[in-house]
Amino acid sequence: MHLHAILTVIIFLTTIVAIVAERFHRAAVVLLGAGLLILLGVITQHEAIAAIDFNSLGLLSGMMIFAAVIKRTGLFQYLAIKAAKTARGEPWIVMLFSCVVTAILSSVLENVATLLLVIPITFIMAETLRINPLPFLLIQTFAANIGGVSTLIGDPPNMIISSAAHLTFIDFLIHLTPVVLIIGATFLVTFGIFYRRRLVSLPEHKEQIMRFDERKNITDPRLLRHAVIILLLTIVGFIVHRQLHLEPATIALSGAVLLLLFTGIDLDEIFMEGDWSILFFLIGTFIVVDGLRHVGLIDMMAHGIVALTDGNPLLTTLLILWGAGLFCIFINNIPFTIAMVPLIQLIGEMTGIPMNPLWWALALGAGLGGNGSPVGSAANLVMISIAKKYGYPLRFGEFARFGIPVVIGSLLIASAYLYLRYFM
Repeated sequence: MHLHAILTVIIFLTTIVAIVAERFHRAAVVLLGAGLLILLGVITQHEAIAAIDFNSLGLLSGMMIFAAVIKRTGLFQYLAIKAAKTARGEPWIVMLFSCVVTAILSSVLENVATLLLVIPITFIMAETLRINPLPFLLIQTFAANIGGVSTLIGDPPNMIISSAAHLTFIDFLIHLTPVVLIIGATFLVTFGIFYRRRLVSLPEHKEQIMRFDERKNITDPRLLRHAVIILLLTIVGFIVHRQLHLEPATIALSGAVLLLLFTGIDLDEIFMEGDWSILFFLIGTFIVVDGLRHVGLIDMMAHGIVALTDGNPLLTTLLILWGAGLFCIFINNIPFTIAMVPLIQLIGEMTGIPMNPLWWALALGAGLGGNGSPVGSAANLVMISIAKKYGYPLRFGEFARFGIPVVIGSLLIASAYLYLRYFM
């Protein structure tokens, strides 16, 4: 292994460790790693810019603008309170209903943005019912990650995969939504049984939930109408984007700009509200991973996988699914997905096996594996950060104690689905 390859491995592993340790901001860490690769001559500035997937960045930016605008309407609060009242204030049913709402919102508005808006309402519900909010937060986060897997726009790894593999919004609906519904239903039933006798609230506390008026949370009905109509039009644009010969990023950004023009909201205010650092995190990660590709390490890993599976399509698909699922317990699923994209492309070129099952395996593995630990997904990091601010710190082990069984169960269902759908 030559010097550049050794330096790249050291920078990549150091970057991953620093992200997991959370001593420094993850965006600053990966940008430092990217800068070092350029300064050390591993890749040139032009190669670094070429490595950035601007389609993924544009798609994520557009959906973040939608989430920031819809936040101002009070829709999220309305739905959360409506779900709690429909459950008659029964804590474990409130938990299940809130998970359904979170999963659905995560499938259309990206799971990180959804949790930023839903979690504060969860604390209000838990405080009213006089129960520990941590079970609610954990299960909502699992639901957000699972729901996000079902669509192109629900999870950053899906956006990355879609851009690299030229998969459409409809492709994700057809191939991933069915298995996500099965996993989600299994997950809800299991946790409903587990928590039914553990989450208990007094009748007078349940009655307080019933006295909430969800309609008061709709602070701007006109803005809500505009936002919902333009969001629906944007989703229609995603459905037909291939026929329009437009990338999903173009659709998302066009919808976001149209929304800002119709509502008159100042873009500077939107920028102040969102967690835009995730875009810089992605930029740095694209460059760091391209460093691995540039020195031949991605090629070495691809040859290793092909040798291990002997080019068998089923074994390769399952290895990618479980490898992604288990690795993403310890590594954030965004950099992992970025690293896996060129590797899967190489495997396809070397073996000639059908590519789509490999892409679906990566999407399921990365998205579902993100539930395994606090560092597994951006949504997890958001939830833990907010919970800590509210005085409920959540340790790695406590999260993993619930998350790892969810990951294993989800991957078993996904394995059966991939086998029955693509290899029977």
